[in-house]
Amino acid sequence: MRYKNKEIRSMYSVSFVAYIVGMVLTILALILLGCGFFFGARKLNDQMHLDEAMERPGNSASRVVYFDIVEEPIKVGKDSHDTYYMVTDGTEYRLVVLKDDDLSKIKKELEKSVPFRAYGMTRYIVDNDTNEEIAKKASDVLGQQVTVYNMDKYFGEVCFTYFKLSYRGVLFHGYLVNFIFGIMFLIIGGFMFLGMRSELKSTRTVKSLSGITADDIDNEASKPDSKFMGLNVILSPDMLIGLTYDSSQYDCNQQVALRHNEIVRVYAYHKNVIPVASGTPKDRYIIEAEAIDGNKYVISNTGNEYISQYNRMESAAEIFQCIREQNPGVIFEPSDAKYQTYRFSYVVEREEYEEEEHEEVEHELSPEALSDDVREALCDTFSHGEIIKNFEDKDAIFSLKMQFVDNTNFVDITTGYFGDRESEVAPKFYEYLKKEINISWDSYYDGDEYSLRFSAADDTI
Repeated sequence: MRYKNKEIRSMYSVSFVAYIVGMVLTILALILLGCGFFFGARKLNDQMHLDEAMERPGNSASRVVYFDIVEEPIKVGKDSHDTYYMVTDGTEYRLVVLKDDDLSKIKKELEKSVPFRAYGMTRYIVDNDTNEEIAKKASDVLGQQVTVYNMDKYFGEVCFTYFKLSYRGVLFHGYLVNFIFGIMFLIIGGFMFLGMRSELKSTRTVKSLSGITADDIDNEASKPDSKFMGLNVILSPDMLIGLTYDSSQYDCNQQVALRHNEIVRVYAYHKNVIPVASGTPKDRYIIEAEAIDGNKYVISNTGNEYISQYNRMESAAEIFQCIREQNPGVIFEPSDAKYQTYRFSYVVEREEYEEEEHEEVEHELSPEALSDDVREALCDTFSHGEIIKNFEDKDAIFSLKMQFVDNTNFVDITTGYFGDRESEVAPKFYEYLKKEINISWDSYYDGDEYSLRFSAADDTI
């Protein structure tokens, strides 16, 4: 069920650990429940007189016993859970735990006939305050000096909890802890075991055009020339592999493997997805490929829980470059791509430390003062930034790039979007863009901080 490649295995290590924990809890639950059923049945068939239970060697607690009562029970003590009574068979006194309904029943039965045989489960009285109360009241009833230290002489070492003799009663009074923890472990462990087992099986499911299997992915990933690119993508000289399984159940639940000559197009876009677990929309970054069969395949589906927006887009750009090297014929846009360019004027400022003023001071720079490297850094930061994250229809946009217009103080910002979504982007993206970039855009290059402040120039170009 598991991959041999350690890099792939590490991606599913949490699921595997949860699978093992779930299996252990499930086994433990079955043992607890099994012991409860087995020993409960044995005890039901091994009834004995209360005095015999105390005479047998070993622990006198949790034994099914009976005692013949000939007189009305006398209340001698109470704690937060139970009420204790003295009962007698005409020879010896013993202690029994009774509920109000049980007491009423015994009284009625004694009025009909004597003795009344009471069944129950033996137990120790461990609370010292309860023992002292019982000893004090028993002294008044018996007219003798009963103390905590000599109670065994009068009542024996255990009392018994009365219940109607049945298998259910034996299980409830003798093995309640087994069943509480057994059911709890079974629910938790069973859910983890079955859920993670399903997940781990899904990690071996591969969507492919040429019959690529999980073992093929394992072998391909272990080749010296294979690269783990981030965003759960593996690139080998022969394949593009997407480890797209997501335990939060978004819109992918299998691995994708395409040979480089099977890929026609690759592109990326943002998407708000509602996971099954929480129901709260999550921002996902999707890398999608169109293959020679005309179908689309999700290569990567990652959130921003552990990686920033900039790093996600930067990783995607690196993946696209590697794909381009393997197959120069791949097109990096969807088949129905459309583009729209907006022009903005800008002012560039750079922060510098003024020794005389002992503070950071911003200096406005002319466009000519920006080197090509600084312009490239600014464009890169803008293109990989989070500017579209709040756009309502951001899943319609697959690219956003900024380019400086030579010898001017203008930049052109070009957005690429899916053609069938034009009605959702064209009417409102410009207004959205003006609002978003109204805040200065910061970028760092070679230790300096540059800030771009934009203002709208023309609607479109």
